[in-house]
Amino acid sequence: MDYTTLIIVIIIFAGAVTQGLTGFGFAMISVPLLSLFLDVKTAIPLGALCGLVINILLFLKFKNYIVFKEIWPLIAGALVGIPAGAVFLREAAPGVVKIVLAVIVLLFALFLLSGKLKTRGINANWGYFYGITAGILGGAFNTNGPPVLIYSYLEGWEKKKMKASLVGFFTFTSVVIVLSHAIAGLVTEGILVHFLYLLPVIVVGIILGNYLFSRISAKIYNKVIIYSLIAISLLLMFK
Repeated sequence: MDYTTLIIVIIIFAGAVTQGLTGFGFAMISVPLLSLFLDVKTAIPLGALCGLVINILLFLKFKNYIVFKEIWPLIAGALVGIPAGAVFLREAAPGVVKIVLAVIVLLFALFLLSGKLKTRGINANWGYFYGITAGILGGAFNTNGPPVLIYSYLEGWEKKKMKASLVGFFTFTSVVIVLSHAIAGLVTEGILVHFLYLLPVIVVGIILGNYLFSRISAKIYNKVIIYSLIAISLLLMFK
């Protein structure tokens, strides 16, 4: 195993543990880091394939807690946004994609760090707006998490309901994102080979993340994630 392959394995494992623990975060952790070692147009479809498996595994665990009528506005909005994002990824220059991805990650991390994300309860129709935004980011960068996470916080969902809702949304959109990437010609044979080698790493990471779900302080872990995202975004900008 060469150095780059080992780094990719570590990145995918860390992202899978994060998603297993929190219900989100795989793409936000893995895609920017993968983009440091792979072409960004390889990193994003590869991350989408890995994320699809992760979300399916989590869906099987949390399916009884998912209330689909509450996440339907998000899903409907995402169906509009994902194809547009996939077209952007196909047509845009890799350097532009990497800089935009870095800015999105940095802004999201700083927003979380600011403490301005407060539970307040909002009209469910806002879900369509957040869903469209998430769809565009998902199709273009496989980072549909920030808008959905913000919406779930504003709705005031409790811990288990939030994780289950995120899993339900991400499972559905992961399928659409992978299909959009495939239709756009972004899923190559090389990406599929990488993906198959990474499947055992994904499964182990999810198992560990689920184990840690009720055994670690969410407050401390979230701080680590936020500062890690800031560091990743700066690396993407200046590498």
